[in-house]
Amino acid sequence: MISVVVPVYKEEGNIMPFLERLEPVLESIGSYEILFCMDPSPDRTEDVVRKEIERNVNIRLIVFSRRFGQPASVIAGIQQSLGETCVVIDVD
Repeated sequence: MISVVVPVYKEEGNIMPFLERLEPVLESIGSYEILFCMDPSPDRTEDVVRKEIERNVNIRLIVFSRRFGQPASVIAGIQQSLGETCVVIDVD
């Protein structure tokens, strides 16, 4: 399995185009998970990701209680990843 860790904050408009490009690549590889790690965002980023979780069981979400920043998001994502290989990528 490959894990893709994606730190997000204020990315409401970028989630869908990101997944449209990433998912076909991951599906061609085999088993995967996409782990969005999110500081509380003032936009609808969380809602968009939660909707995508309903569509694709390979998508997971970690939401922090407050803003910890991108480095903390990446570390948390790596710690929670289930894959043998872990890739970190920005959504934009």
